[in-house]
Amino acid sequence: MRSVAAYTKLWLSLHRGRLRALAVGTLSLVLFLLSWHLLTKYRVNFHVRFINVPSPEMVLESLTKTMRDSKFFMHVMLSCRRIFFGFTIAAIVAVPLGLVMGRFRLVRELAALFAQNSGAIVKAKVTGFGFGPPNENDGGPNSVQTADKSIACDAVVVAAGAWSKKLTAMLGHSVPLDTERGYHVVLRDPETMPRRPISSAEGKFFATPMDGGLRVAGTVEFAGLEAPPDWRRSRMLLRQAQDMFPALARDIGDERLSLWMGFRPSMPDSLPIIGPSRRHRNVVHAFGHGHVGLIGGAMTGRIVAALVDGAAPPIDIAPFRVERFG
Repeated sequence: MRSVAAYTKLWLSLHRGRLRALAVGTLSLVLFLLSWHLLTKYRVNFHVRFINVPSPEMVLESLTKTMRDSKFFMHVMLSCRRIFFGFTIAAIVAVPLGLVMGRFRLVRELAALFAQNSGAIVKAKVTGFGFGPPNENDGGPNSVQTADKSIACDAVVVAAGAWSKKLTAMLGHSVPLDTERGYHVVLRDPETMPRRPISSAEGKFFATPMDGGLRVAGTVEFAGLEAPPDWRRSRMLLRQAQDMFPALARDIGDERLSLWMGFRPSMPDSLPIIGPSRRHRNVVHAFGHGHVGLIGGAMTGRIVAALVDGAAPPIDIAPFRVERFG
């Protein structure tokens, strides 16, 4: 029989790599905490003003206090419930809706219907707003200013997605809206095509059959509105699709690819801002739907229509009002 020392030696030899990684990770953590402690203790001012950074002791104290507060766990459970129901609804509704969009050009049909009913679609960059006298709509906007003309209006609905932050600032509001940039790649004439959308749990992306080819979409990037696209993300999705579908060609020319990047307008609490402005009664907000803009679009439209008409909205919009951010 082997001795305990022999078994120990064998175990160490089998797990040497993991033990080395554990030791390096532990040492890195200790050095990080020590550096953090010393930099905040002596208030070092080098690129980062550590006088404004809490020490690890303060963070631990705050964490301990938070963990003892029953409201913390209640908020965590509410957030988990919201995420669970949100992704469940997205899986049930958004996947079929994505198929409808790709195969029947839903958005174009809706725009055409709007134009047929006396609507006018003007493509222009908004540079500001004109405001009326105080006795008209509390001095609210009475025109939308563009680079080459002024468009008169009775009311303004801010529903510009990720660009709504700039527009609301022009109207006197500051909202914590940010953009989650998402990427996709469409492969034309793919060697194989799924019959329905397929999600990769490991890669966190969707492969969807579209009229134009196989679309692979996913990822989240926080880089604002101005930074140029990082097309490596789209090409990464293509490589993941090639792993998912081995029948796809390995060497695919750019002429078969269509790369795209879009902006998801997201709020810190994952709820959109829907409701009237605090400053002007003829301004209505409708943005910040994150990943579920198409799903929430129909009900948001009903709410906005009611508010513009001066009627009561079909649901309670208190959780979505801009006032929740102070």
